[in-house]
Amino acid sequence: MLGMEELLIVSFLFLTAVNCFVTYLGSSSCIKRASKHKDYVGAIKKLRIYDNYIFTTLLMITSVIYVALSYFYFKSTLKVSDYFITFATIGGFVLTSFTTFFSRLCYCYACNFILKTKLNEFDCFMVNTISLAKVFYPIFVVSFVVPTIYVLPYSMQTREILIGVFLGVFVLFYIATTTLFNMLTLGARRIKKGKIFDVVSALFKEHHIKKYRIYYWDSSKSNDSNAMVMGFSRVNFFISSSLVQSLDDKELEAVILHEIGHIKHNHTKSNVIHQTIYLSAIAAVLYYAIISDATNIGFMLILILVFLLLMGLSVNVSKKQEDEADLYVAKHGLGDSLISALRKISVDGDEGDTIHGSVEDRHENIKSKK
Repeated sequence: MLGMEELLIVSFLFLTAVNCFVTYLGSSSCIKRASKHKDYVGAIKKLRIYDNYIFTTLLMITSVIYVALSYFYFKSTLKVSDYFITFATIGGFVLTSFTTFFSRLCYCYACNFILKTKLNEFDCFMVNTISLAKVFYPIFVVSFVVPTIYVLPYSMQTREILIGVFLGVFVLFYIATTTLFNMLTLGARRIKKGKIFDVVSALFKEHHIKKYRIYYWDSSKSNDSNAMVMGFSRVNFFISSSLVQSLDDKELEAVILHEIGHIKHNHTKSNVIHQTIYLSAIAAVLYYAIISDATNIGFMLILILVFLLLMGLSVNVSKKQEDEADLYVAKHGLGDSLISALRKISVDGDEGDTIHGSVEDRHENIKSKK
């Protein structure tokens, strides 16, 4: 029978092989499309969709498994039970980073072949590691600070107040650094002049958005056609070069209006609330597991269940937000231009998928409200 250390090693080798194999299959199908049909634009878009829907999701599932296995490994080797989840988070992050590195080599090769350029594999790995760190670091900080407060020589009530204060401060810090992480991940830079700045600024002013910053990133290698908004007191708008280059003026205006729709429906603020609930739920499970001395498999399963449940709720909320933002565009008479833009950046035109769902489903949503 395998010990915990051997089980961790075997699991790492197996999960890395699975991630590499799935990435290889997806990447090779995109390369075949490029080489057989000479459809390089469609191939890279298909690869991008695979990355968002399959490769990244598989890595997230892998990371959850790594955290669980690391938890039981450290539980069997250490006696400081309050910090099992902290060590498990570190272990899960490190193992997932290595798995990411090996699996992303296939992805980089596919991008290099399809785009006829040379992506730097290390840079690609670093971008994904930063994205991974964005997911892990809130859990790591919470899992370290909560047990630390628990062992302080104060009353239960005082410790719970301190944990509440910590969560409030940390959530504010987390919100403040989200834009920075996005800039690092995308390699985006803030712009203060130029055509894109003028177009976005004019639309923001027309829709009475006063506090904003505009960021632009070069996506010529990844062909990542995307735009997004984030922020609480101030709007941070991100847009990629591929999106700008692939759309005409009306389509570009429709996409920007879609992001304005997110702002007008307070989605950026509600997302902050969702992040607060997410971190608070993890902290609550961790804290009450500690005070009840729940250092068994039940605690870890509950923590993973909470994590997966919140991810599922996040997907549903995201779908609703996209529908509301689409309808905001339709309300201002550019619904058809938005659908035209989505078809251009989807994998297979009318029936294709975008990052936020099927083009046809979004078209039906817009038509149903006309």
